[in-house]
Amino acid sequence: MWNQAMEALGSRLWDRLIQGNLGKQTAGEVVACLFDGDEMYDKAACLTTIMLFQWDAILVPDHGEYAVQIDHDGYIALKARIGTASERAIEDLAKEEVPQS
Repeated sequence: MWNQAMEALGSRLWDRLIQGNLGKQTAGEVVACLFDGDEMYDKAACLTTIMLFQWDAILVPDHGEYAVQIDHDGYIALKARIGTASERAIEDLAKEEVPQS
């Protein structure tokens, strides 16, 4: 799916998301995005863009017990230091819902 036109489109969309949420000029200025609990739609928009354009990303919740790694080859990996952290990750991810408007 990757080609120069799709990458340019993805970069433009990402820049607009970042400008709208963080007020930065370009996505190149942003190394991480931090979302509050009530920013479900913003988080979903960023995650959808990352997955749609097959970019690499690592999602880390504020407690830092685990990370979800998204790979440009289509793999999603759960990384946890200890067994209880992986159990918490599965519980947390199962609870994620997009609020109904």
